[in-house]
Amino acid sequence: MYRPKPPIDPDEYARKIKSVGDSRREKQRIEEEERRKEVLNSPRPIDEDLSIRGIGQLKVQILYMPPFETNYIWDIRQREESGIQVYSLYENVLINRKMIAPGYKRILISVEQLTYLLEKIYATSIPFRIIPANGIGLDGTLYGITIFENFFRRIKVSWWEEPQEDLLELHKIFLSYIELFKNSDHKIPVV
Repeated sequence: MYRPKPPIDPDEYARKIKSVGDSRREKQRIEEEERRKEVLNSPRPIDEDLSIRGIGQLKVQILYMPPFETNYIWDIRQREESGIQVYSLYENVLINRKMIAPGYKRILISVEQLTYLLEKIYATSIPFRIIPANGIGLDGTLYGITIFENFFRRIKVSWWEEPQEDLLELHKIFLSYIELFKNSDHKIPVV
């Protein structure tokens, strides 16, 4: 015999739907948090970018590898806040020339300073003809920069401690900012 179901109470139905949606969102949040921890706690190749929500798009990487000291690579990232492009600086420590150690720190530096640095980098003119260096470097500092536009466009330049003439302008820019980045007291681990 057919028995009709009792009428649906709209309040009860809304509560059930909200509960299902809340549990789905909570599950997604937990999965994303676990993935984030895994990414941050694993070494990764130097050419591999982090894919973590909220840190923004990678625009520039600055490489600094002095002999017998900690080697760094700093990421300048861009994200949008209320329709305005905002830049942030993050620090990585290198295990070697090809691997980044686990961890990621945000360096609190003004958006104006980062914007100014980017403008100076983007305004630098570097010819594509590579001028040969005299001699070889053994114990000097290696510097480098990688500029990213999207997944398919990338410019990467590196030089030894005494740069060729065409890299002097970029080298001078780096020297002042590297000291600022290294000696910052405002480094916050990304978790």
